Amino acid sequence: AMKTILLNPGYAIGQVFVTKDGDFGKVYYIASLFIPLLFIPFMNKDFTRLILVLPVFINLLTKYPYQYSINYQYTFGICAFLFYLTLLNLSQKPKEKQNCLSFAAIFLSLILFSSIVIPKTFDYIEKYNTNKDINTQISAALKTIPQDAEVTSSTYFLPHIADRDIIYEDEYHSKPSTQYFVLDLRQPKGKERRDMYIKSGYELIYSVPDAIEIYKLKAD
Repeated sequence: AMKTILLNPGYAIGQVFVTKDGDFGKVYYIASLFIPLLFIPFMNKDFTRLILVLPVFINLLTKYPYQYSINYQYTFGICAFLFYLTLLNLSQKPKEKQNCLSFAAIFLSLILFSSIVIPKTFDYIEKYNTNKDINTQISAALKTIPQDAEVTSSTYFLPHIADRDIIYEDEYHSKPSTQYFVLDLRQPKGKERRDMYIKSGYELIYSVPDAIEIYKLKAD
Protein backbone atom coordinates (compact mmCIF):
# COMPACT_ATOMS: atom_id res chain seq x y z
CA ALA A 1 0.00 0.00 0.00
CA MET A 2 2.75 2.46 0.92
CA LYS A 3 4.62 1.65 -2.30
CA THR A 4 1.50 2.37 -4.34
CA ILE A 5 0.90 5.68 -2.55
CA LEU A 6 4.48 6.81 -3.21
CA LEU A 7 4.91 5.55 -6.79
CA ASN A 8 1.41 6.03 -8.14
CA PRO A 9 -0.44 8.58 -5.98
CA GLY A 10 -3.06 9.29 -8.65
CA TYR A 11 -4.11 5.65 -8.77
CA ALA A 12 -4.06 5.41 -4.97
CA ILE A 13 -6.34 8.43 -4.56
CA GLY A 14 -8.68 7.01 -7.19
CA GLN A 15 -8.97 3.71 -5.31
CA VAL A 16 -9.84 5.34 -1.98
CA PHE A 17 -13.55 5.51 -2.81
CA VAL A 18 -13.83 2.57 -5.24
CA THR A 19 -15.65 -0.47 -3.83
CA LYS A 20 -16.33 -3.97 -5.07
CA ASP A 21 -20.07 -3.31 -5.42
CA GLY A 22 -19.81 0.30 -6.58
CA ASP A 23 -21.58 1.58 -3.47
CA PHE A 24 -20.72 4.14 -0.77
CA GLY A 25 -19.18 1.55 1.55
CA LYS A 26 -15.92 3.42 2.02
CA VAL A 27 -17.66 6.73 2.71
CA TYR A 28 -19.75 4.95 5.33
CA TYR A 29 -16.56 3.42 6.76
CA ILE A 30 -14.84 6.79 7.10
CA ALA A 31 -17.94 8.26 8.73
CA SER A 32 -18.14 5.32 11.15
CA LEU A 33 -14.53 5.89 12.19
CA PHE A 34 -14.45 9.64 12.61
CA ILE A 35 -17.97 10.85 13.47
CA PRO A 36 -17.95 9.18 16.94
CA LEU A 37 -14.62 10.95 17.53
CA LEU A 38 -15.98 14.29 16.21
CA PHE A 39 -13.01 14.33 13.80
CA ILE A 40 -10.85 15.28 16.79
CA PRO A 41 -7.82 13.38 15.35
CA PHE A 42 -7.60 16.20 12.79
CA MET A 43 -7.91 19.03 15.35
CA ASN A 44 -4.26 19.87 15.87
CA LYS A 45 -1.61 22.27 14.63
CA ASP A 46 1.12 19.65 14.65
CA PHE A 47 0.63 18.05 11.26
CA THR A 48 3.22 15.37 12.00
CA ARG A 49 0.60 13.69 14.18
CA LEU A 50 -1.46 12.93 11.10
CA ILE A 51 0.93 10.06 10.41
CA LEU A 52 -1.24 8.16 12.91
CA VAL A 53 -4.20 8.58 10.55
CA LEU A 54 -2.37 7.15 7.52
CA PRO A 55 -3.08 3.48 8.39
CA VAL A 56 -6.72 4.18 7.52
CA PHE A 57 -5.68 4.43 3.86
CA ILE A 58 -4.35 0.88 3.94
CA ASN A 59 -7.93 -0.31 4.44
CA LEU A 60 -9.23 2.08 1.78
CA LEU A 61 -6.83 0.92 -0.95
CA THR A 62 -8.56 -2.43 -1.33
CA LYS A 63 -11.86 -3.65 -2.76
CA TYR A 64 -11.98 -6.44 -0.17
CA PRO A 65 -15.28 -5.43 1.54
CA TYR A 66 -14.47 -6.77 5.01
CA GLN A 67 -11.40 -4.58 5.29
CA TYR A 68 -13.33 -1.32 5.05
CA SER A 69 -15.97 -2.34 7.57
CA ILE A 70 -15.88 -1.60 11.30
CA ASN A 71 -17.55 -4.95 11.92
CA TYR A 72 -14.33 -6.90 11.30
CA GLN A 73 -10.89 -7.15 12.87
CA TYR A 74 -9.02 -5.16 10.21
CA THR A 75 -9.95 -1.90 11.93
CA PHE A 76 -8.97 -2.77 15.51
CA GLY A 77 -5.34 -1.61 15.22
CA ILE A 78 -6.32 1.53 13.35
CA CYS A 79 -8.81 2.47 16.07
CA ALA A 80 -6.04 2.28 18.67
CA PHE A 81 -4.13 4.97 16.75
CA LEU A 82 -7.24 7.13 16.41
CA PHE A 83 -8.17 6.83 20.10
CA TYR A 84 -4.64 7.79 21.12
CA LEU A 85 -4.61 10.76 18.73
CA THR A 86 -8.02 11.88 20.02
CA LEU A 87 -6.81 11.89 23.63
CA LEU A 88 -3.58 13.63 22.64
CA ASN A 89 -5.43 16.43 20.85
CA LEU A 90 -8.06 16.77 23.58
CA SER A 91 -5.40 17.18 26.24
CA GLN A 92 -4.25 20.40 24.57
CA LYS A 93 -7.70 21.98 24.48
CA PRO A 94 -9.05 24.30 27.22
CA LYS A 95 -10.82 22.45 30.05
CA GLU A 96 -14.31 23.59 29.05
CA LYS A 97 -13.77 22.55 25.44
CA GLN A 98 -12.40 19.19 26.58
CA ASN A 99 -15.60 18.46 28.49
CA CYS A 100 -17.86 19.67 25.70
CA LEU A 101 -16.10 17.62 23.01
CA SER A 102 -15.90 14.53 25.23
CA PHE A 103 -19.61 14.51 26.07
CA ALA A 104 -20.54 15.15 22.43
CA ALA A 105 -18.32 12.26 21.30
CA ILE A 106 -19.85 9.93 23.90
CA PHE A 107 -23.37 10.96 22.82
CA LEU A 108 -22.64 10.31 19.13
CA SER A 109 -20.92 7.02 19.94
CA LEU A 110 -23.98 5.80 21.86
CA ILE A 111 -26.29 6.78 19.00
CA LEU A 112 -24.18 4.97 16.40
CA PHE A 113 -23.68 1.97 18.67
CA SER A 114 -27.46 1.71 19.13
CA SER A 115 -28.14 1.98 15.41
CA ILE A 116 -25.27 -0.15 14.04
CA VAL A 117 -24.05 -2.65 16.62
CA ILE A 118 -27.12 -3.56 18.69
CA PRO A 119 -29.29 -4.60 15.69
CA LYS A 120 -26.49 -6.86 14.48
CA THR A 121 -26.27 -8.43 17.95
CA PHE A 122 -29.91 -9.50 17.81
CA ASP A 123 -29.36 -10.78 14.28
CA TYR A 124 -26.39 -12.92 15.41
CA ILE A 125 -28.37 -14.32 18.35
CA GLU A 126 -31.20 -15.27 16.00
CA LYS A 127 -28.76 -16.93 13.57
CA TYR A 128 -27.13 -18.82 16.42
CA ASN A 129 -30.44 -20.20 17.67
CA THR A 130 -31.62 -21.05 14.15
CA ASN A 131 -28.42 -22.91 13.23
CA LYS A 132 -27.57 -24.37 16.64
CA ASP A 133 -28.34 -28.00 15.73
CA ILE A 134 -26.46 -27.99 12.43
CA ASN A 135 -23.49 -26.21 14.01
CA THR A 136 -23.35 -28.87 16.71
CA GLN A 137 -23.22 -31.55 14.01
CA ILE A 138 -20.47 -29.67 12.16
CA SER A 139 -18.41 -29.38 15.35
CA ALA A 140 -18.76 -33.11 15.96
CA ALA A 141 -17.63 -33.81 12.40
CA LEU A 142 -14.54 -31.61 12.71
CA LYS A 143 -13.52 -33.36 15.94
CA THR A 144 -13.14 -36.64 14.03
CA ILE A 145 -10.06 -35.28 12.22
CA PRO A 146 -6.84 -36.39 14.02
CA GLN A 147 -5.01 -33.53 15.71
CA ASP A 148 -1.72 -34.30 13.96
CA ALA A 149 -3.22 -34.66 10.48
CA GLU A 150 -2.46 -32.36 7.55
CA VAL A 151 -5.68 -30.65 6.41
CA THR A 152 -7.04 -28.51 3.61
CA SER A 153 -10.28 -26.81 4.64
CA SER A 154 -12.99 -24.52 3.33
CA THR A 155 -12.74 -20.98 4.71
CA TYR A 156 -15.40 -20.98 7.42
CA PHE A 157 -14.24 -24.23 9.04
CA LEU A 158 -10.59 -23.20 9.11
CA PRO A 159 -10.53 -21.42 12.51
CA HIS A 160 -12.10 -24.43 14.25
CA ILE A 161 -9.30 -26.82 13.22
CA ALA A 162 -6.37 -24.43 12.83
CA ASP A 163 -4.43 -25.68 15.88
CA ARG A 164 -2.15 -27.98 13.93
CA ASP A 165 1.22 -27.78 12.18
CA ILE A 166 0.02 -28.04 8.57
CA ILE A 167 -3.30 -26.61 7.41
CA TYR A 168 -4.33 -24.84 4.22
CA GLU A 169 -7.27 -22.71 3.20
CA ASP A 170 -8.83 -24.42 0.21
CA GLU A 171 -9.27 -21.25 -1.82
CA TYR A 172 -5.50 -20.61 -1.77
CA HIS A 173 -4.32 -24.21 -2.08
CA SER A 174 -5.21 -25.39 -5.55
CA LYS A 175 -3.33 -28.70 -5.59
CA PRO A 176 -4.66 -31.56 -3.37
CA SER A 177 -1.76 -32.62 -1.16
CA THR A 178 -2.95 -33.12 2.44
CA GLN A 179 -4.27 -36.18 4.25
CA TYR A 180 -7.71 -34.65 4.81
CA PHE A 181 -9.96 -32.30 2.91
CA VAL A 182 -12.88 -30.54 4.65
CA LEU A 183 -15.62 -29.26 2.35
CA ASP A 184 -18.23 -26.64 3.21
CA LEU A 185 -21.33 -27.58 1.21
CA ARG A 186 -22.98 -24.27 2.10
CA GLN A 187 -20.59 -22.41 -0.20
CA PRO A 188 -21.32 -22.07 -3.97
CA LYS A 189 -18.00 -23.55 -5.12
CA GLY A 190 -18.09 -26.44 -2.67
CA LYS A 191 -19.28 -29.14 -5.05
CA GLU A 192 -16.81 -28.11 -7.75
CA ARG A 193 -13.93 -28.62 -5.35
CA ARG A 194 -15.32 -31.99 -4.30
CA ASP A 195 -14.94 -33.43 -7.82
CA MET A 196 -11.32 -32.36 -8.03
CA TYR A 197 -10.42 -34.06 -4.75
CA ILE A 198 -12.29 -37.28 -5.62
CA LYS A 199 -10.34 -37.46 -8.91
CA SER A 200 -7.14 -37.00 -6.91
CA GLY A 201 -7.80 -40.12 -4.82
CA TYR A 202 -9.81 -38.86 -1.84
CA GLU A 203 -12.74 -40.79 -0.36
CA LEU A 204 -15.65 -39.55 1.73
CA ILE A 205 -15.41 -40.62 5.39
CA TYR A 206 -17.89 -38.28 7.15
CA SER A 207 -20.85 -36.25 5.97
CA VAL A 208 -23.58 -33.97 7.28
CA PRO A 209 -26.09 -33.33 4.44
CA ASP A 210 -25.96 -29.80 3.01
CA ALA A 211 -23.35 -28.78 5.57
CA ILE A 212 -19.99 -30.56 5.63
CA GLU A 213 -18.09 -33.42 4.03
CA ILE A 214 -14.74 -34.77 5.19
CA TYR A 215 -12.51 -36.61 2.74
CA LYS A 216 -9.37 -38.64 3.37
CA LEU A 217 -6.66 -39.49 0.89
CA LYS A 218 -6.78 -43.21 0.06
CA ALA A 219 -3.81 -45.24 1.14
CA ASP A 220 -1.64 -46.52 -1.72
